[in-house]
Amino acid sequence: MPVKITTCRTLAFHSNAILRQLFSLIAFYLVISSSTCFAQREEIDSLKKMLPALKDSSRINCMNTLSYQYVRLLIRDSSEYFQQRSYLESKKLNYIHGIAEFISNQSGIFEYFDNDFVKSETLERESLGWFEKTIIKKGIENAYGN
Repeated sequence: MPVKITTCRTLAFHSNAILRQLFSLIAFYLVISSSTCFAQREEIDSLKKMLPALKDSSRINCMNTLSYQYVRLLIRDSSEYFQQRSYLESKKLNYIHGIAEFISNQSGIFEYFDNDFVKSETLERESLGWFEKTIIKKGIENAYGN
């Protein structure tokens, strides 16, 4: 069966159109994801500037937020650094909310860096137990979201 020239042209036109749409979709995704990354970097920079002036629970909350943001950017060492510092200060002050967020951030580290989903879920459940002991529920959504 002979192939008509118009059929070949039609197929070539459609494949070019599909490639153009695919390229447009990829370009759009890259623009959106890079703007999100810049927004997270700005938030990290502002939190780091505030950190030296903060005391007690405000300082711990700031460090937990920094740890969470670094997990989202997939920067493990910085995330673990702020996570450990927040834990030590939370334990010293017996700040239950800080410990709950610490465990939640630890769960994110196991999930995103080690792909250990069982350990991550175990830590999230433990984190929820700590959130139940406090009236402050800020950050509990991260425990449900990881």
